[in-house]
Amino acid sequence: MAGPVVLRSGKQNIVEGTEDGKTSTEMEMKLLNVARSSVGELRQDYEDYLKSRHLSVWTPADDRFQPMQDFTKSHNVLEDYEPYFQQWSSEEMANVALTLCFQIDTMMNKYMMSLEKLFVTEGGIKERMYQARTGYRQQQDKYLAELEQTVPVLQQQLKDLQSEVMSWKARYEDLKERALRAYNAQQEEIMRLKSLLEERGER
Repeated sequence: MAGPVVLRSGKQNIVEGTEDGKTSTEMEMKLLNVARSSVGELRQDYEDYLKSRHLSVWTPADDRFQPMQDFTKSHNVLEDYEPYFQQWSSEEMANVALTLCFQIDTMMNKYMMSLEKLFVTEGGIKERMYQARTGYRQQQDKYLAELEQTVPVLQQQLKDLQSEVMSWKARYEDLKERALRAYNAQQEEIMRLKSLLEERGER
């Protein structure tokens, strides 16, 4: 029976598919489909094993079926099963393994359906990355267009401010000149009055 080889192949494809899913949803779906096929082959191996040895494939009508379902749904690491390797019969081991295969297939099927829905509605990773880049470029183009529209307005405002500054500068120079003339005239008047006082004092 090729169980261990098939199981490793399925696990490897799941790992690779999940890793590739970071860059390509399409590749992830392909590898997960391969993994599902591997799990399906493994399930068939266990069914053949039970049938070839005239052992029972447990069904919901079997009293052992539901307890097994409950156990496998709540235990998903090898350490949970190791204590039973020497206790369970071949029939029990094969049915547990068969149930795990069904449960893995069900979970993978649900996950792949969600991936397919995402792929149809939003595209794959590459498509979403392209949309993100396109959206970013469109935002930048819009921002650049807005800036280009703002430039003439700012240039006019700068021109107006420069004109206003020149006007205030001219006013300042005029006031400065007038103040200087007034000061000089005042100094001359002071000198005249001093001279006049000195002349009167001499008399």
